[in-house]
Amino acid sequence: MGLVDPPAWHGLPDTSPLSYVDQMILAPMVRVGTLPMRILARRYGATIVYSEEIIDRKLSSCTRYAAPDGRVEYRCTREGPHQPVLVTYPGERLVLQIGTNDAIRALSSVEVAHQDIRAVDINMGCPKAFSLQGGMGAALLTKPDLVHDIVSTLRRNVTAMPVTCKIRLLECERQTVELARRIEKAGAMALAVHCRYVADRDRYKSLPDLVRPIVDAVDIPVIVNGDVFTYEDIARIRERTGAHSVMIARGAQWNPSVFRKDGPVPVWDVMSEYLQLCQTVGNTFANSKYTLMQMKASHCPKPMSAYVNRTKTFDALRADLLELKTVPALSGPYSPPITLIERDQMDPPLKKQKRSR
Repeated sequence: MGLVDPPAWHGLPDTSPLSYVDQMILAPMVRVGTLPMRILARRYGATIVYSEEIIDRKLSSCTRYAAPDGRVEYRCTREGPHQPVLVTYPGERLVLQIGTNDAIRALSSVEVAHQDIRAVDINMGCPKAFSLQGGMGAALLTKPDLVHDIVSTLRRNVTAMPVTCKIRLLECERQTVELARRIEKAGAMALAVHCRYVADRDRYKSLPDLVRPIVDAVDIPVIVNGDVFTYEDIARIRERTGAHSVMIARGAQWNPSVFRKDGPVPVWDVMSEYLQLCQTVGNTFANSKYTLMQMKASHCPKPMSAYVNRTKTFDALRADLLELKTVPALSGPYSPPITLIERDQMDPPLKKQKRSR
């Protein structure tokens, strides 16, 4: 017997054609972009949701399992019988993001999950060491021939769904534009641009003005990503960049009601709804706790954070969440907890000072 009839927790399936124009998109976020976060983002107004990045080798080794409650799980046997790599449901407007450096492995991974996804995105922007050392993520930015091979191979063999890429800015504007054109020529249906350089920290202000030359250079929709923390920011960055759609990462991680036209919901209310969803859809405790920690991280005083940090069970997590209701920053009107630093302030001495503490 299932936990609950599927429509009660994910709404009616949406099988309308996937468009990349005038969309509000939940960005791919490692450990955060799991099923409960994607459901919550959709409830608040996101029109497309991305999975967290999944490495092609891992997904290729998965087996599909249809759960009685409507969930679909992709389980990797080497991760243990109850550790799904991807969880979704029929009709979710889900874009699968994969980490890859090989066209054949990319195709193999997409073929495993093709019946449960609406599109596939190639991660070309992740600057983490794991991705770079494996030739994935931002390492692909300087390998246009390989990118062309991956995208064109997917387009030839997976014709029923869009193939897209998510990139960062290259140091030279001309190089970024040339890469965008190469991606378009390979058959990509849309291009997401995180308007920061590979070496940039998230605390750097983004560079939205460098997106417009990309928009002007290609005929496919361009999705802008970077420093969108309120609903009002969505229209503002679209007008500034000319982008066709907007993708939100940290703004949604802290409070997924950023997609809500009528304004944000207090963080505590969002956390409570998220926790209920986690238990309903069988999300792992570790992942649920991690995401809740991201929501409250910059809003909550450190002594109060201990309530969540020390919990070991869902019941304890819910009890400790009740304690956090007294924190005004969580239960009161929402304000994004972000202070961005101008680029000329992010100099080497500041980085050295952080390491010396």
